[in-house]
Amino acid sequence: MIKSQRPALFVINGLVMIATLATFAGILWAVSFKLRGEIRSQIISRDGELLYPVAVMHLDEEGARNVLIPQLDGTPDLLYAVLRASELKGVVALQLYDADGRYLDAIPEGFLMGDLPAKSLLAVRNLQPVSRFIAEAKLSDYFPFSIEEEAAPVPLLEVLVPVHFSDDKEIRGVAQFLLEGEGIAAEFARLDLNLLNQSGTAFA
Repeated sequence: MIKSQRPALFVINGLVMIATLATFAGILWAVSFKLRGEIRSQIISRDGELLYPVAVMHLDEEGARNVLIPQLDGTPDLLYAVLRASELKGVVALQLYDADGRYLDAIPEGFLMGDLPAKSLLAVRNLQPVSRFIAEAKLSDYFPFSIEEEAAPVPLLEVLVPVHFSDDKEIRGVAQFLLEGEGIAAEFARLDLNLLNQSGTAFA
């Protein structure tokens, strides 16, 4: 009788071990996936958090020097401040919108992004930069008059930042930057590899 119970006990112990490992693997996967998402979000938002204060700083500088060219929509001062902010490494193109999301200007002229999403515009009005990473973007969607449709897709980062004076939180405009995304794609790949290695170490 005792001998007949041993195989059954062995099977039960094996099933318990398998269930325990499966549960641990599920928890580890959930934690890693959550951590992966949080770190990715931080990487994507990094450029927006940098461009935002730089654009505000340049607008302040132009105001302090009294070199603004007065026009009804305020385009020249905004564009110049945003243009100076775009000198940061990796900026490919930029567009400028007014506070209501209406298109004002773009550099280069062939850069087209279309209307701003309502959700993104609302966030920018609340002084929150908005960033979006596109792993395989078609350049012809952004430069339809200068890039062929068959051009190979590339990683890009879209960043929206509010433009206003530092002592006046009223939005004067919205700047939309298009940045190279190769660096972010490489960081994502390293992140995934590190998380994979950590998961493997946990089971070692």
